[in-house]
Formats: sequence, C-alpha cells, structure tokens
Amino acid sequence: MKVPSQVTLDKYGLNIDEWVEMYDKHEGCCWVCGKEQGEDSRAMNTDHEHVKGWKKLPASERKKYVRGLLCYMCNRFRVTRGTTLEMARNLVTYLEEYENKV
Repeated sequence: MKVPSQVTLDKYGLNIDEWVEMYDKHEGCCWVCGKEQGEDSRAMNTDHEHVKGWKKLPASERKKYVRGLLCYMCNRFRVTRGTTLEMARNLVTYLEEYENKV
C-alpha cells in the first residue's frame, strides 16, 4: 500500500492513521466496485462531498465531508459531483426495472 502525500492528506483534513483506517476498512478495495487497488496509490481517490466553500474550510471541517476511498472509475464516473442518495436509489430502480424486463 502506498499512502497519499502529506499535501493530499492535508487537503482532506486527514492524518495518515485515518487514511489507513479507511483503506483497511475495505481491505484496500474500492468501496463501490470492490476492485482491489494494489500498489498504485493514485488509483485510490479520497471521495468527498462537494460543499460550497470547501477550499476555505479548516481541515477539521473538510474531514467531516470525506466519504471514503474509491477507485478512479467510481470516483470519476459513478459517484460524481452532485450525486445524491436519492439519485443513487433511482439508478438502482432504473437498472432493476431493465433487468426484470430482459
């Protein structure tokens, strides 16, 4: 496991122990797709809620909006900026209805 740089940790208001705890919680796998991440730490993205004024928040406040660690694909294309729980539920319903039709 390669951990993120101190700059990245500071950006999210995390310390190394907190990041490793998130990594270990899902055994180094993306929290959404479950893909194992291996040695490429760039593949693990620190997912966070995009809140207004993020950059001006103190680190202790930014930490509250960190959701977990995702692979690039899930962070970029599945849990994108503005994705809400309601939207995710609608997506599940949409996919279930399609699969039940086929």
